[in-house]
Amino acid sequence: MEKDRRFLSLQWKIFLLIMLILVLPMVVCGMFFYRQNAERNRKQAETANFNIIEQKGMMLEYVFDSIQQNSLRMYQSETVRDFLLAESREDRLHSYIRLNESIQNTLAYDKNIAAVDIIRLDGEQYRSNPGYITGTTDVNTGRLTYAGISWNRYLKEDEAYIFARKIHDINDLGRDLGLMRLYVPKKKLQEILKSEQNARFHACYIVEQGEILIASSVGQEGTPLPAELGGMVQSREQGVGSIRSGGEEQLVSWYHLDYPDWQLVNVMTCEQIQSQNQVFSQMLFLTMTLAILLCGGLAFATAAHVLSPLRKVTRAMKNLEKEDFRIEVPVKGHDEISVLASSFNKMSRKLDVLVNQVHVAQMSEKNAQIKALQAYINPHFLYNTLDVICWMARMEEAAETCRLVEALSKLFRTSVHTGTRVFTVAEELEYTENYLTIQKCRYADSIDFVLDVEPGLQACETISFVLQPLIENAITHGMEQGEGGTIRVSVKKEGDRLVYLVEDDGQGGDTEELQRLLSSYKEGKRGMAISSVHNRIRLYYGEDYGLRFEKHEPRGIRAVVEQPYSSGRRRDDDPIDDCR
Repeated sequence: MEKDRRFLSLQWKIFLLIMLILVLPMVVCGMFFYRQNAERNRKQAETANFNIIEQKGMMLEYVFDSIQQNSLRMYQSETVRDFLLAESREDRLHSYIRLNESIQNTLAYDKNIAAVDIIRLDGEQYRSNPGYITGTTDVNTGRLTYAGISWNRYLKEDEAYIFARKIHDINDLGRDLGLMRLYVPKKKLQEILKSEQNARFHACYIVEQGEILIASSVGQEGTPLPAELGGMVQSREQGVGSIRSGGEEQLVSWYHLDYPDWQLVNVMTCEQIQSQNQVFSQMLFLTMTLAILLCGGLAFATAAHVLSPLRKVTRAMKNLEKEDFRIEVPVKGHDEISVLASSFNKMSRKLDVLVNQVHVAQMSEKNAQIKALQAYINPHFLYNTLDVICWMARMEEAAETCRLVEALSKLFRTSVHTGTRVFTVAEELEYTENYLTIQKCRYADSIDFVLDVEPGLQACETISFVLQPLIENAITHGMEQGEGGTIRVSVKKEGDRLVYLVEDDGQGGDTEELQRLLSSYKEGKRGMAISSVHNRIRLYYGEDYGLRFEKHEPRGIRAVVEQPYSSGRRRDDDPIDDCR
C-alpha cells in the first residue's frame, strides 16, 4: 500500500503543537508590550510637548508682562503727560527733549521694545525710531492691544509687532490725551516660537479668536487657524491632543496666555514617537525571533527524545508484521511509552507461544487422523472384503449377517470417502445409525439405543465423527460391566448453539476424571477418542465450545457437546465464524 502523502509524523505534530503553545502567547504578549510601550512613548511625548509649550508660554508672558509694565510706566509718566499737554511751541520742544531722554533710557534697559511712538491728539508725535513704517492705528481702549506688523524702511528684515493703547488723563480717565505705540521686535518673539525641536515638522502660533497673529513660519500671519486645530484649541484653555494631516499623525499642545488673552499653539510630528516605537519593535522582533528559534530547537529535540522509544516500538511492530514474533523492545523508564513497550513485548511473546501451539495442534490433529485411519487396518481392503462377505451371505440366505456386514461397509465407506472434517447433521446421523446397527446386534439383549433429533437440524453443519466415540465410551464404561440399560442420543438447538447429548443410565463413573482426560490427554493413554472430539471442536470453533461430562440423574453419565449453530456446507479452508 502506498504511503499517504498527507502523512504527518507524530514528532512534527508534537513540535507544531509545542510551537503553537509557545508562539501564540509570545506573539500576544509582544503585541501587548508593544502597545504599552507605544502608549507610554505617546504620553511621554505629549508631556514633553506640553512642557515645551508651557515654557514658551511663560517666556512670552514674561515678554508681554515686561512690555505691559513699561507701557504702564510711560502711561503714568509726567514726562509723557507734559509732552501730550504742552501748548506752546517752546513747552512742546522742552517736553520732547525730556521725553526722548526718558524713552531712550527705557529702550536701553528693555530689549523687548525696539521703538516707542507717543502721538498727541493734534497729530504731533514723538518717534524714537522713525524708520518703522506704520499706518493709522485704530485703538479705542486704554488696554495694550496688538495692532499689526511694521517694518523698518532702512532695514527691510527688521520687522516688529505693534502694540498700542490710548493714553488717558490720570486725573480725568474720560479724557484722552493721546496714543502710545510700542514696537516689539519680531525676531524676539520668533526666537521663542522657534525654539529648536527634533521633529521633522514643527510649527508654533500665537492665535487670537481663530486667527494666527504671530507664527514661527513665514507667511502664516493673518491666516485662519486650520479647522482641525481650531475646535481642539478653543475647547479648553490648555491641553494636548493629536491630529492627522496629510496621512501623518501630529501632536498638538496649546497654552493660554493671560496677557494679552492669546492662545499659544504648538504642532509637531510624532517622529520621535515613531522612532522610539520602531526601535522597540525591532528589538522585540529580534528577541521574539531568537526565542522562537531557541524554543523551536528545544521543542524539536524534546519531541525526538520523547518519541525515540515509540519509534523502536514502531520498527518492532513492522518486524512483527513479517512474523518475527521473537523481537523485543528495550524497556526504559516508567512512563506511558515504557508501558506500551512492555505490553508489546508481552504480546510478542504470547503470539510466539500461540503460533507454536497452533502449529503443534495442527500436527497433533494430523497425527491423530493418521493413527485413526491406521487403526482400521487399511479400510480400502476391508471395504472390498466386506462387499464379498455381504454377497456370500446373501447367497447363503443369512439376512442378519448381511445387514451387519452392510452397516459395517457403510461405516467404512463414510470414513474412506469423506474429504472434509465438516459434515451435516444428517451425514453424522447416518454414520451414527450404521454404527448403532452393529452395536444393537451385539447388545440386543442388554442395551437399548434411542435416537432423538429435533426437526430442522439435518442441514446444520457439524464436524465429523462426534457421536460415535461418545456412544462407544458410554457402552464401554457405562454398560458392559453392568446389567445393561439405555443410551439416549439427542440433537437439539439451544440459542445460537447446536448441542449433542449422549446419556446413559449405567453404573456411572468419575466425571472429574473424564474432564481431566479432555484437558491433559497424553499419547498412549486411554481417552484418545473423546479427547480427539474435544480438541477438534475447540480447534475448529474456538475455546468457548467443546465437550464436557455431567452426572445423569438418577444414575449414569451425560456427555454434552456444544458448537455454533450454522447451516449450509463449508469447506475446510473457509474462515471460521462463530456467529452466523
